[in-house]
Amino acid sequence: MDWDRRRYLGLLAAALAGTAGCLGNGGDATVTDLGSGAGDGDLTATPTATGPPTVTDRRTTDRRTATAPRTTPAPSLVLDSVEPTGDASLTVYPPKLASILREAAAGDGPVRAVADAFVYAPVPVVPSFDAVAIDDPHGDAGGTYAVDCEGGTYHEMTLQAEEVPSEEADDPTPVSSFRAPYRELVVDALTEPAARTQVAPQTERGEWVREHFFGEYVAYEGQTYRGRAVHPTDAVFFSTEVWYVCSLSPVDDADDSVRLRLPEIDPAVRNTVDGALEEWSKNERAPAAAGPPLDESVRAFADGTDRILTHTHAYDPSVRSRDERESG
Repeated sequence: MDWDRRRYLGLLAAALAGTAGCLGNGGDATVTDLGSGAGDGDLTATPTATGPPTVTDRRTTDRRTATAPRTTPAPSLVLDSVEPTGDASLTVYPPKLASILREAAAGDGPVRAVADAFVYAPVPVVPSFDAVAIDDPHGDAGGTYAVDCEGGTYHEMTLQAEEVPSEEADDPTPVSSFRAPYRELVVDALTEPAARTQVAPQTERGEWVREHFFGEYVAYEGQTYRGRAVHPTDAVFFSTEVWYVCSLSPVDDADDSVRLRLPEIDPAVRNTVDGALEEWSKNERAPAAAGPPLDESVRAFADGTDRILTHTHAYDPSVRSRDERESG
């Protein structure tokens, strides 16, 4: 770079000198040394190759080379949906369900109840059991029982009837033979269809209607009718309640019994499990999860519980991180 500068200045000086000689009065032209320092005016010097300049990349020197340590995600309570079978004991989670089982075990007649569930159009699980073996450390329901239980999605049933040819029914039941409370229901359904006679399924009247009117033939004032139920689609789909008519009968033993536990559950555990179930109801294809952070009682509950039973599902509880959930 210095050699090029000296060469340029020398050529410029020569050009100026030549111009002065042509334009002046013929005298000697004065050339001013435009260089600086010793050797700047020596135009015969041989340049020395210095190579390309060294450029420092500030981004390279400023870049961190160390990798930050990876933080392990905090664990959550995870509830994986499983089949409610007798392979493992089921901890009855809803207080209402535990109450129904205790009352039914007392043997004072069928328990008729309605309970909240976490999902739309819920279908209760307990009616599918043939027998249960109950462990009740805080009550008197412990023992093995045969299960006689009905249940379904709660909504009020609407009674309707359609007139049919008399030859279609071999032996229709006269409406006059029904007990007064039931007879009134049937007569209203036959004579005032626009009134939409309704009954709750878990009540005594609802049970009678389900067994003796829906799908059955009745005779009234010389006409034959077949009773039927109307289940409004919206009422069923948007219902979040279940109904039960449940009885338990003690038995000595049952090979196919489902083991049920009725423990006391810590409020902190309930708060966490409720949160997980509330989220799960929005996406039933994924495991239910809640936290972090987690109370120690939640960890202890997950470690000491084989399965959780709600009105509609069974779950396998565990405490694990998001990475473990995704890899599992």
